[in-house]
Amino acid sequence: LKELIIHITKLFPECSFTFNCTALFSSKSNIANFNEFKIEVDRGQIEQVFINLFKNAIEAMEKLPEKSIKIVCYNDDKWLHLSVLDKGTGITNLDNLFVPF
Repeated sequence: LKELIIHITKLFPECSFTFNCTALFSSKSNIANFNEFKIEVDRGQIEQVFINLFKNAIEAMEKLPEKSIKIVCYNDDKWLHLSVLDKGTGITNLDNLFVPF
């Protein structure tokens, strides 16, 4: 998973990326380690998901002099949770929220 995400971040040299694998929502969560997680997904589709998330985050930060995205992960007993955090303005057009690509 980490290798895939790092590969995709290289498509966005105008932005800095940081990774933080700690408990974000629950102090009882185990700390996730990117290096230990392997996922079974369609590589092309999951790449498109991350590309779209990063592209949208960067567009939301267009007026900021420095663009940065923080990727936070943690795991509970069953799931790996990933959050993509930016300091952008948020969603400007809610009508397009669920429009593919």
